[in-house]
Amino acid sequence: MDDQDRIRVSTLILPTSSGCVVVLMSAAISCLLLFLNGGLVMAFLNALADREWQPAKDPQITQFVVLLIPVLLLVIQWWMIDYLRAVFHRRAAAADPPPRPTGL
Repeated sequence: MDDQDRIRVSTLILPTSSGCVVVLMSAAISCLLLFLNGGLVMAFLNALADREWQPAKDPQITQFVVLLIPVLLLVIQWWMIDYLRAVFHRRAAAADPPPRPTGL
């Protein structure tokens, strides 16, 4: 077996590395980000409406924008989070010494 095929014992010991806790944290973070993104989009649309920009005053357009843009922002934010996790995981793996092979 190569070193890449081995399962680290630390990944099996940590209860937060898999299962229900990860799903609940992911859902909680997604809800928080959607709430913040919705507020950001509404503030932006209100600022545009104050400047007399006509499409920002149309209720159909604003409703579409408020429903679509926060979800798109959430997808972009999760891509950024996944990228940063991959970068930090590579750095941590490079810093850890490889496990010694055990004689069988």
